Amino acid sequence: MEESQRPVLDWSDGPTVPTMHFALDTLLQGGLPRGSITEVYSTNLSAAHLLHTVAVSSCRGRGALLIDTRGTPAAHLLQIAKSRNLPVRSPVSVFRVFTFADACALLHALPSWISTRGAVDFIGLDCMADLFYTCQDNSAKRMEGFVNRLRGMSIQFNAAVLITNAARVHQNRVTTVMGEQWHHVCANRLHMQQNPSCIRVVKSILTEPKIVPYQLTEAGVID
Repeated sequence: MEESQRPVLDWSDGPTVPTMHFALDTLLQGGLPRGSITEVYSTNLSAAHLLHTVAVSSCRGRGALLIDTRGTPAAHLLQIAKSRNLPVRSPVSVFRVFTFADACALLHALPSWISTRGAVDFIGLDCMADLFYTCQDNSAKRMEGFVNRLRGMSIQFNAAVLITNAARVHQNRVTTVMGEQWHHVCANRLHMQQNPSCIRVVKSILTEPKIVPYQLTEAGVID
């Protein structure tokens, strides 16, 4: 759907943060729910593209905060905004981390930073698998604790949180790098599939499992 055809939304007060993918937003009753964690995973970089699209979407409200492990170029975010001709009212703030320890230290400091800067609508993390690889002992338990702290921030600041995770195919079954043990902390789980390109709602507090098509373009993830 063209951007001009989308309904006008109250970004700061609504219960969800739109993804700018109309079919997915319709399915999720408006977008990603605030105060909870949504995980999106893929075997390529499509999950990151969805995260960047939502971050740019949030510029029409109170802005976004990205925790980045992959060196996302600012030009990519600007390209999405330019392609969609979006009015930018608030910034996307990007924090680069290299290890799990870096991410934990950042998470400790962020509540104070957000309180000083002003609230955000969206908190994104790309990518959980990169942090998992640098978490050496009791990794599954520590990763669960880390995500629970993120969830606490989402509740404290009434923000939607989206985390990306890498996936792999084993014996014709797609699994995430970190396994299944910690997934109960995620209110929603989305799988971005290829061939055909579709977003599969694996788990949701808002809808039954369903599938919607998507495209990757200069405007990000679209219908």
